[in-house]
Amino acid sequence: MTLIETRIVEGIWEGLLTDTVLEPRLVASHNGVDLPVAWTAQEGGDYALRVEVPRAMVSAGQHVMIIRDQDTGIEISRFVMAVGEDALNPQQAEIAILRAELDLLKSAFRSFARDAEDFQRIMVEQMEGEGGI
Repeated sequence: MTLIETRIVEGIWEGLLTDTVLEPRLVASHNGVDLPVAWTAQEGGDYALRVEVPRAMVSAGQHVMIIRDQDTGIEISRFVMAVGEDALNPQQAEIAILRAELDLLKSAFRSFARDAEDFQRIMVEQMEGEGGI
């Protein structure tokens, strides 16, 4: 699966997803907030993608929007927007990317913790039902 950024027009990020056999199940995120990814099937099995750029990204500083597989959480692409005086500072860009990745890790860990807690509760309930506890 390959995602090629094609353009940004009037606050909409656009890209082309190639080399995929299934319909895309993607989600974008900025500052830990998930954003919907709209797609349209193209000839040849490719997909045109569109994501509305959040207003918060259009403010001074370095901002990162990450596009990932909704099911696996694997990052497919990222879009960095730099606005204002710090726009050319490479260290600030790297920090923004690290913060975005940390947000993804926090989200994944919380999801894992919820799943583990649910599993533990189910196991205890089953054992209590069988007279094991």
